[in-house]
Amino acid sequence: MEKVRIKDIAAIAGVSPGTVDRVIHNRGNVSEKARQRVLEVMQELNYQPNIIASTLAYNRTFRLAIMTPSPKHDSYWELPYSGITKAWNNVKHYGVVIDEYFYHPRLEASFQARAKQVLQDRPDAILLAAETEKESLDFIHSCLKKNIQCMLINTLLESPDIIGYVGQDSFQSGILAAKLLSSVIEPSDYLLIIHAEEYFEQSRHLVEKELGFRQFMEQHSNPKVEHLVFNNHHEDYIQMELSDFVNQHGVPGGIFVSNSRGHLIAQALNNLNIHTNIVGFDLIEPNIRLLNEGSILYLINQNAELQGYYALMSIVNKCILKKEVPARHFLPIDIVVPENVSYYLDTMRWIT
Repeated sequence: MEKVRIKDIAAIAGVSPGTVDRVIHNRGNVSEKARQRVLEVMQELNYQPNIIASTLAYNRTFRLAIMTPSPKHDSYWELPYSGITKAWNNVKHYGVVIDEYFYHPRLEASFQARAKQVLQDRPDAILLAAETEKESLDFIHSCLKKNIQCMLINTLLESPDIIGYVGQDSFQSGILAAKLLSSVIEPSDYLLIIHAEEYFEQSRHLVEKELGFRQFMEQHSNPKVEHLVFNNHHEDYIQMELSDFVNQHGVPGGIFVSNSRGHLIAQALNNLNIHTNIVGFDLIEPNIRLLNEGSILYLINQNAELQGYYALMSIVNKCILKKEVPARHFLPIDIVVPENVSYYLDTMRWIT
């Protein structure tokens, strides 16, 4: 088959070779009508650009910003970062360079400072964990103005300014948690939702989890559901708050902890010699230990490492290889118990 050249595409599309080149490399300064025509001709001719060759020819690098909570301040983020690193090892030959902009998840000023730095540095794209909704949406819109492509991870925000999202379906994971707890409680029991998060009302993924949880309960067994938010993660504070709550309401039939901090709740209850059914999230070490000990009944695995892996690969596919990527890439929601936890711990070792 004869090789398709840029000038062949230009001749059929009725544009200049320079216009075709700008479309292929997403360099802008092309009308939407011309861009669509060039893409149509490329598809008709089955044109596959040699991205590696063109990257080397232009001696360009692709600068990717990683802006997530710091793994030093929230151990959950070690998992997505591990996946990001594995993906980068597979694509760094494309000229991908990663710059880290970690922020403190409990300091709003930290997010704002890192966002300002990203806008000043102007990377080609950013992989963003949007912990708080309003600030994140404002930042995403500012990125668009500077032609910085944005991929979301872990928290889905409805915005026309992003290229995609990789993570869990938070609403469905809330429904799953409700199903799990409804199967182990008595009709007279009440349930407790705990958000161990300072900015719960601005954390879209946690709000969605609670909405899913409550919807299932309202449509089915409909037990009473209470709600607690802990904006302090110190052991003494959590233990005191739980003790006061249980003294007032009695021991709940089950507790749903909406993020990776289920171990904090389980350990506090152990210290108080209070026993109940706990459903939490994520395969971090303290959660796994308490799962194996029986203090946590179920862990819902959000495939955090795969989130990081697929999010970075989606950026490369979209921005460098010019491939279409799904607007929403929901990963499986897995139920983890002591009998299968080793399988999930081994899963990411298969990806290199």
